[in-house]
Amino acid sequence: MISLNYHHLYYFYAVSKEGGIGRAARALNLAQPTLSAQISELERRCGRPLLLRSRNGARLTPEGEAVLRHCRRIFEAGRQLESDIDAGLESALRTLRVGVHSAAPRAAAMRVLDFTRSCDPELRVVVSGGSPEGLLQRLESRALDMAVATLDLSMKLGPNFRGRAIGSIPLVFVAAPSLVRRGAAFPRNLSGRPLLLRGADNPVMKQVELFLRSRGVDARVEAEVDDSELLRALARAGRGIAALELPTVRDDLASGRLVRLHDGPSGLRETVWLIAPKEEEFRPGAEKALRGLLGRFALGRELTADSR
Repeated sequence: MISLNYHHLYYFYAVSKEGGIGRAARALNLAQPTLSAQISELERRCGRPLLLRSRNGARLTPEGEAVLRHCRRIFEAGRQLESDIDAGLESALRTLRVGVHSAAPRAAAMRVLDFTRSCDPELRVVVSGGSPEGLLQRLESRALDMAVATLDLSMKLGPNFRGRAIGSIPLVFVAAPSLVRRGAAFPRNLSGRPLLLRGADNPVMKQVELFLRSRGVDARVEAEVDDSELLRALARAGRGIAALELPTVRDDLASGRLVRLHDGPSGLRETVWLIAPKEEEFRPGAEKALRGLLGRFALGRELTADSR
């Protein structure tokens, strides 16, 4: 028999989302003393404080963070069950939910989806985008079956998840024709120029910074953008020089909308990862596609070869 009170868990979940007992009480339409008493009951059951209360709200203790992770899984599973019932349970069993990191190359995501279709043509694929933090939460709560990202999120998810690198894509420095400095050799032609970089936590950002620093290049950072398509649009608009995936800009280079600033490889590459739960936790009905993706799938030379 389960001794946990799931109402107490839900109230705790609401407090953590709202950031305080008072705000949660208003959202739940409960009296604040009643809600506070319910949280205290849960803390007694857990044997330790889950919240640090103050005038400014409530902050989770480390034990509270651990309980919150379980709550996310429990209540996301409940929300997903409601959604599956509404859609029809048989249809839900034939669905693969994929999250795509906003910085991931679209060509890589398309290759993943094409392979999924070849594994199981009857499988319905639901795709959503997001930041690494959002993908982490949805993977942990099982709102996603798999994610495509430019970093191995499984390192933050623990032993019940695995990450698999499916290929590394070459990066090239490109700019609109109006920004090209004639006569200067690469990478000196980057000095003093406006640079469009990825976000601080993006592995490509670290690679580019090290590349420039090791060559004594002092570029001016114009903007930091994690979305690869927005970065491409800014480069095409002449807002700055960007290090982008070769497959992403191949058509722009062919049409002259962008210019490659170096002849040979830059030496920089972006690794693409698949992240999913361990096999015993695969969603029923999606196992065939997930086994193929995490077992034998690779991006292929069309995306990973550094050719003009």
